[in-house]
Amino acid sequence: MKWIKAAEYNNFQLKSSVLSIGNFDGLHLGHQKLVKLLLDESKARKAPSLVMTFSPHPHEILKPDIEFRYLFSKEDLFEQLEQMGVDYLVEVPFTLEMSKMSADDFFENQIVKKFSPQGLIVGYDFCFGRNQEGNLNYLQQKTKSLGLFLKIVDAYKVNNNPISSSRIREALKGGDVQLVNNLLGRSYYLKGKVIHGNQKGRELGYPTANLILQKSTDIANGVYCTKTMVNNVLHESITNVGVRPTLSKSGERYAETHIFNKNIELYGQEISIYFEKYVRPEQKFSNFEDLKSQIRLDIEFCRK
Repeated sequence: MKWIKAAEYNNFQLKSSVLSIGNFDGLHLGHQKLVKLLLDESKARKAPSLVMTFSPHPHEILKPDIEFRYLFSKEDLFEQLEQMGVDYLVEVPFTLEMSKMSADDFFENQIVKKFSPQGLIVGYDFCFGRNQEGNLNYLQQKTKSLGLFLKIVDAYKVNNNPISSSRIREALKGGDVQLVNNLLGRSYYLKGKVIHGNQKGRELGYPTANLILQKSTDIANGVYCTKTMVNNVLHESITNVGVRPTLSKSGERYAETHIFNKNIELYGQEISIYFEKYVRPEQKFSNFEDLKSQIRLDIEFCRK
């Protein structure tokens, strides 16, 4: 698979393709349904499969005062699409000028001339161009006039509600990682390099691997049953997400992971923490003994 980043976009073209457009944040089950159809059409028509997305996310340009929070990084999107078998991930450099481009201009110059698609696969709520004029009716007429096929993918529903990236974010803010995982079709995870902590976990008998979290990380503070990937090996673990009110007054947000029955030197290593179940809210304890007792109970809960 090739990843054409925004800086390379202007110099990239294809003579034939089967194409899908969207933001694909999180690559949830609805996105996966669309990508699978893209791959089927690509194989049937013997044309490369191309996923077209935008960088930065249009929200960051059109609503700069409201922070946009990605579920996962673009690196994750690349890895997931590569595993599925997509040929190209193409980032379109999104600008304010592009947002004012007519649907005709965008379709003809950014899609047809650049990628020569045999057809498009899009979601049921897809639209593009100035004032979102490039809606499904527009696409149906445009593709028909050019002799291209168009496939529209219906909403993928869980509990009778359509899956969306915003629905996943709301579930994440509420700590409902089981619902999040059901919507994603895989476990939500955090990835990063382990930093040096204050060794308090070790003093309590529960050494932890600590990651500093970005403020934009949506997952709710609390204790979770998790699995932690170290050097491609998955370990049972428990993770506290939050500000460590009993141990620190800095207000810095961390993910602190204790791996069961292991004493692994992890400083400086990259780990991935996969969230399986919410245990309880983060809380402040009056003394270390109470904290230690609660950690023991939390571990017993996760190991059941």
